[in-house]
Amino acid sequence: MILQLQQLKIFKFQSKIFRNSKIYQIFLLQITLNVAKKTNRNQINTLNKVINYQSRSQRKSLQNHQNIIRKIFYLYGADPLVQCFLGDQNDAIKWIEKALSIDANHVDSLYRKSECLSQLGKHKEALETIEKALPFDSQNVDLLYRKAECLSLLGKQEKALDCLEIVLYQDPKNLDFLWRKAECLSLLGEQKEAIKLVDQVLAINPNHLNSLCRRAQCLSLQGQQIEALQWIEKGLKIDPENFNLLKVGAKCLNLLGRQKEAIKMIDKFLFKNPQNIDGLIVKCECLVKLGNKQEALNLIDKALRINPNYFESLFKKAEILMISGQYSQALIWIDKAQVLNSNNIELLSMKGECLYMNDEELQAIKWLDLALKIQPKHLKSLLFKANCLFFIKNYQEASKYYDQVLKINPSNLDAQDKKQQCQKFLKKS
Repeated sequence: MILQLQQLKIFKFQSKIFRNSKIYQIFLLQITLNVAKKTNRNQINTLNKVINYQSRSQRKSLQNHQNIIRKIFYLYGADPLVQCFLGDQNDAIKWIEKALSIDANHVDSLYRKSECLSQLGKHKEALETIEKALPFDSQNVDLLYRKAECLSLLGKQEKALDCLEIVLYQDPKNLDFLWRKAECLSLLGEQKEAIKLVDQVLAINPNHLNSLCRRAQCLSLQGQQIEALQWIEKGLKIDPENFNLLKVGAKCLNLLGRQKEAIKMIDKFLFKNPQNIDGLIVKCECLVKLGNKQEALNLIDKALRINPNYFESLFKKAEILMISGQYSQALIWIDKAQVLNSNNIELLSMKGECLYMNDEELQAIKWLDLALKIQPKHLKSLLFKANCLFFIKNYQEASKYYDQVLKINPSNLDAQDKKQQCQKFLKKS
């Protein structure tokens, strides 16, 4: 970090005469942008080359100099692995805004702003920002891919898939595009289709970490935790500190009842990254399984102090409150989370569940229907809608929904019991 600050000071000093140029402001934000998680020697070497190149070019005319800087900017900005990180997305956004105040339609600035907003969990704003850039380059695969990312993070997987079809038509062998499509399919509950796509990626690049992680997630969602952990182990051999792999691995261990191992795994990451919100959330999940709900709430409150508007933190607080039986309080936090993501299926289902537990069955059905509109086979939503119908004595409809639950999970005891009761009531009527 000290070395980075020194490099930034040198860069600022050598760029004094260009402080009012848009190119300078755009380029400087590249240095301050915090997209990745760690700095490496290649980043510092790249920055040194840029600075030295700039010093030599100061002898040239301003126009030529700006052209060179523009070229360097595009080379430098093309690869996120060579961006230097000084910590704060908000700081990066300030520099982007300066560039946009000169040219409100500057595509690269809008793209970078969208990235920063996503990093801050402001996915709706990120989507709005990238949509401002698209009219100027509607077929740009990077812009369309960024839009797909935003849509996916907002729970709009079908629309994300529409964008991905366009980019894959232009670049059908792009591994990241294929992986993102697999992720969208997985989030729609299509685990088998997602695994097929991931396997295509891994056949070309067996070390594609995102695909290794997504394959593990798909297996985990199918209840195959042991198999999922095997894929996590493959990924961790390549990158032992990869957060996504550690996160999914910890979740698998948590689902296997191995909470202490899960906490140990995620604590390795939190030791070096104590302010990482996603890491805190994973640890919360383990603490809840261990019965330490208050400790989990304390940890999620810490995450909310770091970023009060991070969707996953709001979601997790609502979930913990619901598990604790505090349904009215949970509904308050669900409403806060819905401001950021109104289409999240788990959030819609959770709201229906809380309303059901508060004896508001008719209201609950409205929210459960919204969840089922997005994913018709969402098991939890089907079950709670069936329960709502059962308690308002609509046994005919309730029985139909219990049938759907049992078709997906034949061993669901609650559905089996309630269906039998429905049949008894229907015979009496």
